Formats: sequence, C-alpha cells, structure tokens
Amino acid sequence: MAVTGLGLTARSIGNACDVSPGEPLVPLTWHIVKKEPYPTQTRRMQFYLDHDWYLEFGEELPVQKEDPKAGGDYPLRVTGGHARWSVHSCQTDHALLLRLQRGEPVIFVSRADASSRGISDGDDIEVYNDVAAFQCAAAVSAAVRPGQLLIYHAWENFQFPGWRHFKSVMPSPMNPLELAGGYYHLQSTSESFHPGLSDRETRVELKRVAQ
Repeated sequence: MAVTGLGLTARSIGNACDVSPGEPLVPLTWHIVKKEPYPTQTRRMQFYLDHDWYLEFGEELPVQKEDPKAGGDYPLRVTGGHARWSVHSCQTDHALLLRLQRGEPVIFVSRADASSRGISDGDDIEVYNDVAAFQCAAAVSAAVRPGQLLIYHAWENFQFPGWRHFKSVMPSPMNPLELAGGYYHLQSTSESFHPGLSDRETRVELKRVAQ
C-alpha cells in the first residue's frame, strides 16, 4: 500500500514534507527547500533548550551523564536495535523469515563474557536482575564488546519460555524531563517525548540453563 499523506500524529507531521506516491519520502523539505520556519521557539533548527526544567537539570544542551544502575548492580548492560527480519513485531514469527536466522529469540554475548561464564554459542541462558528474568539462546559474537548484551527488539512474548519477554527485566527509570512541556516542539504526547520502556543501560547478569 502506497503512502499518500503524512497523517496527523506528532511523529508523522514532524517529517515536514510532501508525499508523492511512488516517489521517495524526503523529510524536512518544507524547511530546507520551501524555507518554511521550524516550529520551535527560535523558528530555526534548535538544540539549545532554555526551558526552566532543562536549565535546572543542566541539560539545556546535549550532555553525557553517568547512567543509573537500572535493574541492580550487575556487570552487564543490555542494549538493542531494530529487528533485522521483521517490521517491528509484524512477521516476526513467520516461518520463512525465521529460517533466515536461528528461528528463536537470541541475545548476542561477547566471547569474553560467554567464556567466563561457561556459555557456548547456542546454549540456553537465563538473563536476570533485581526486576525479573527471561530465557533465550546465546549467540556468541566477536562483534559485541565485553560487558554488553545485544538483543534485537520485536520478539513476541509467546516466543519466550513462560511468556517472560526480555523487556520484563527493564525498569526504565524515568527522566523527569520527559514530562516537560509548554513549547510547541517540546511536549509530552502519546507518541513523542513520553516515558517508555528502554533497553539502554539496563543492568543484568546471565547464566547457562542446565539441560
């Protein structure tokens, strides 16, 4: 089905471009080509936020801060990425697409972390922290750095033993700035700038599941 318009949600309107079926969608052309002002306080593309809350938290400009130990004081951090073989959860359990991979949820583990825990590629493992636990298969990879676990999103609950999804371990502490508002381009909505589950920096440990 061809896209015929941007729609009315905050995230879709933010593309700020015309839609021509069959042609590539190029975001922000209203501002770049047509020279229409951006919907910000300065009417320009804006990184500095002089919102009172941002000033109080020292985040009026992008800044690096030490992450909280979400989930407990554990040595491994979960990160993630967009699904490689599905569109979000659509077709994630399709037999043909599952054949392009291992056919079940996997979490990528560095060789060093796997070796130190007696885990081999393909082993069933349990990932746990103070919040919850889930099980899946280990994919030992040289592309993952020590201390990192990587799991791609969109796996469905029923694909995990006991329906315990990998997001069950993610407490996702809220940054109060996610509730800041009052600016046209800075307001909490159901699809933008709102608190939500995040896999970034969740702390966990893992172990091999005995067969």
